[in-house]
Amino acid sequence: MKLDAESHLDLAEKNLSPYVKIEYNFDSGNSVYADWRSLHRHARSTISSDPINILGSEFKANATLDLNLDIDIARIGYAHRIVSTDNFNLDAMLGLHLMQISGRGGISANINEGDEDWLSFNTKGKKGTLAPMPNVGIRGSYQLTQNLGLTSHLEAFMLSTRLFDGHLMDFNIGAYYQITDSLILNASYNHYEIGAEYGDSLLNANVGVDFSGPMLSLQYTF
Repeated sequence: MKLDAESHLDLAEKNLSPYVKIEYNFDSGNSVYADWRSLHRHARSTISSDPINILGSEFKANATLDLNLDIDIARIGYAHRIVSTDNFNLDAMLGLHLMQISGRGGISANINEGDEDWLSFNTKGKKGTLAPMPNVGIRGSYQLTQNLGLTSHLEAFMLSTRLFDGHLMDFNIGAYYQITDSLILNASYNHYEIGAEYGDSLLNANVGVDFSGPMLSLQYTF
């Protein structure tokens, strides 16, 4: 069975997500960085059946699903400059993605006869998992004018064994505008995707998460 969170559970396909990044540059062309992004979504769906007549009594079933799906992604890494010209810089990157997925939800249901509940139940649960994934990548920047330029980065990882297949991709492309010597405005398009598939004689599981969209950020250098 395949369950789609957006179409089956009415989770919002579009949402506003926070993003924070800190980077420290040292020596010439070397830096360490850490960033964090978050995607939290909530869905509530109610389903009611048509009345059913059983032995002269009319029964009706109702069910309500309440679900929270929270995804937090942290990234830490090291970047080393491998190409540098007057207008173009290219860095090699090595790091680790940490993805925390937590789900909280519950389902309540009842079957009533007329205005009285004949059967009802309510259950709630919480589940969380942490998925660390190493990655390698590149990032580049190209200066178009004194204040305007282009930026992009691509990070990826793939692992395949007899029982496990996993992959990660983090892609970004955009532009920046230098407002002052210390303040820069960035606008970009981002795509993040992670998937894992496990299979043996007892269990087959396939988990995948991806999201994409525009990003607007302010960068301050000090």
